[in-house]
Amino acid sequence: FSGNVVVNSNGGNLTIPLTGASGTAPHMVITPVSIDFGTTSSGVSVTKSFTIQNTGGTDLEIVKSKPPSQGQFVATTTLGEGSALPAGQTLTETVKFTSTVGGTFNDTWVITGSDSATATNVAFTGTVSAPLARTGWVATASSGTGADAPANLLDGNLATRWSTDTAMVAGMWFQIDMGAANTVSQIVMDSNGSGDYARAYSVYVSNTAYTGGATTGLGAAVTSGTAAATPITASFVAKSGRYIVVVLGTVPAGVTSWWSVNELNAYGTSGGGTGTGGAGGGTGGTGGAGGAGGTSGAVLIDSGSTTAVAPYVADVDFSASATITHANTINVSGVTNPAPAAVYQTARIGNFTYTIPGFVAGSSHTVRLHMCETYHTGAGQRTFNVILNGTQVLTGFDIWATAGATNKAVVQQFPVTANASGQYVIQFTTIVDNALISGIEID
Repeated sequence: FSGNVVVNSNGGNLTIPLTGASGTAPHMVITPVSIDFGTTSSGVSVTKSFTIQNTGGTDLEIVKSKPPSQGQFVATTTLGEGSALPAGQTLTETVKFTSTVGGTFNDTWVITGSDSATATNVAFTGTVSAPLARTGWVATASSGTGADAPANLLDGNLATRWSTDTAMVAGMWFQIDMGAANTVSQIVMDSNGSGDYARAYSVYVSNTAYTGGATTGLGAAVTSGTAAATPITASFVAKSGRYIVVVLGTVPAGVTSWWSVNELNAYGTSGGGTGTGGAGGGTGGTGGAGGAGGTSGAVLIDSGSTTAVAPYVADVDFSASATITHANTINVSGVTNPAPAAVYQTARIGNFTYTIPGFVAGSSHTVRLHMCETYHTGAGQRTFNVILNGTQVLTGFDIWATAGATNKAVVQQFPVTANASGQYVIQFTTIVDNALISGIEID
């Protein structure tokens, strides 16, 4: 645009030219908004990036930038609040993921631009596979006694071994009873350089003990493979179970070696499932096969947390999504039988589903959903729906409006029967900002 300002006076006339330009409003586009770092080993770092693009016609101001804070995810670039991104330009932000302990970790980078009052949460998830402690584990097998007993699989001594004591044939097996459910994503079978390694194998992770024969009761194999040398590393999608079973596959013609394994190590995260839930609380301790592991039989899950807050176990049985942590002071005065305050300081957010197994089909239990708004400061800033075993139990639910304040805990509870698979399936769907759950209790 252009124009003139003309000033007339008795001393003469003056013309002042004016020029200017306008553009469309700024618009922030972040790609991607969810990053899965996959599974890595303890102490090994993985770096990934996302971009922020201003597709509008004027400068975009970064109003809020809260990088991940859990410790496993570290921003290696700086996105400063108050900084400007010119029209048509793109920024690249980088995050490094690493941990020295095993587990599945989640965090977010919260970003708000001047184009909208609604924050964008860039969600990060990653898994670290670490050797599981084998204390209390028990090995059994289809054969092998005396000097080659199954216990040698777990004795920490490569000079000893378990062996079949006869030439390997399909169907031979060994089983590891871990005593409680663990989430396993890899096993390593080390035959210490000998030729007695498995030529073909299938691996099962199950909550059902195996005694030989048909494997249908174990569910599908988590992986099957062949090998041409030892050690054999078998990696697979993480699965929770108490038992690891390895069954020998078809042996090539002419192979007359015994099957021997000197050491078996499993990698993953301890305290995998919520277990049996209903009567008795199952066999596990905290985070083990029996959910909370107490005598009450309740399933108690600390949503969004990678560590247990007794009697609540660390977060399990969820679909991929983001988490938040706010170390705010929590007011639990409005809740009867509240969870520990620390449970309300973490949350799982976004669109996600919990599938909690281990109940008797058709059995009746009370599902209590623990929630706390630790971020927003008014009504209407976060609303969402909840479907429980196919029935919508919350519609447009607003935590802040229900509590009447920030950092004040609320509970919504429902009597519901377990589905035909003995599960409680809880679906959270965002309407405004992100659906949120701090803890789940099933009594």
